[in-house]
Amino acid sequence: MTDLFACLGGVPALPGAACRGRHDLFDGETTADRIAAERLCRDACPALGACRRWVASLPKSRRPVGVVAGRFVDPVRR
Repeated sequence: MTDLFACLGGVPALPGAACRGRHDLFDGETTADRIAAERLCRDACPALGACRRWVASLPKSRRPVGVVAGRFVDPVRR
């Protein structure tokens, strides 16, 4: 299923990504969820560099919302 999403959305594989299987945290609705997701990315994700390069390559209008590459992407300000 992950490969299907990668093909459809142009998302790179990002092996070992800390967010894999944790959408509940990275798309969380509370500030505590957002802070925990940001911390997990910054402190423990081996794919952080590749993820940041991928996000930076996207037009702002195509960037995913929520915590992405250790940063919060606000849907209103994207």
